[in-house]
Amino acid sequence: MLPDGIRWIFFDIGYTLMDETESYRGWFQNASDAIGGALSAAELRRRYLEGMAKYAPAITEHLRPYGFTGSSTAHLYPKELERLYPQAKPLLLKLAKRYRLGVIANQLAGLDKRLEAHGIAQYFDFLLGSADVGLSKPDPRIFALALEKAGCAPYEAVMIGDRPDNDVYPAKRLGLRTIRVRQGVAACQVPRSPEYEADATVDNLDALGGILL
Repeated sequence: MLPDGIRWIFFDIGYTLMDETESYRGWFQNASDAIGGALSAAELRRRYLEGMAKYAPAITEHLRPYGFTGSSTAHLYPKELERLYPQAKPLLLKLAKRYRLGVIANQLAGLDKRLEAHGIAQYFDFLLGSADVGLSKPDPRIFALALEKAGCAPYEAVMIGDRPDNDVYPAKRLGLRTIRVRQGVAACQVPRSPEYEADATVDNLDALGGILL
């Protein structure tokens, strides 16, 4: 259980509040199409998950042998296919009555507009999307910026995310409490050491209520 004295909750977005299953399926297919199908979407997914399990997920490096010259594949990710997990909005509504909420997420530009479109932007005091602030997880500076915006000490905040490498480890190093939601493509990540172990781990958003409410 988490200790008393928590005032702030920081959320990741992808595969935490937002179900990216269809977006990832489209991403792999678009990446396959970009190299004329030289690698299938299924093969790219297999390689990506293999890399994720080793804490080194990537797509671009698998495309380069087939003539892909871009610096990233972000433009191939169909963000319009993202969907809120059905538990997300009811959970945020309840949490916002007890805590103050923020977002720390590696996301494409325009995160504020996307969360507005999904009807949850109003629950957050601030949004730190990597493309919008020029910092990305696991860089500790984005967590430090969140603490600065919140005006709270690390022990007064909880980071909730799906990835031991991007969410749990860097947050714990700064002294935040952590909760891992073990869902999505990062569910295959096994914590490398105690530093990557969250203070609590749940399999879906339903279970967060029992910890935080």
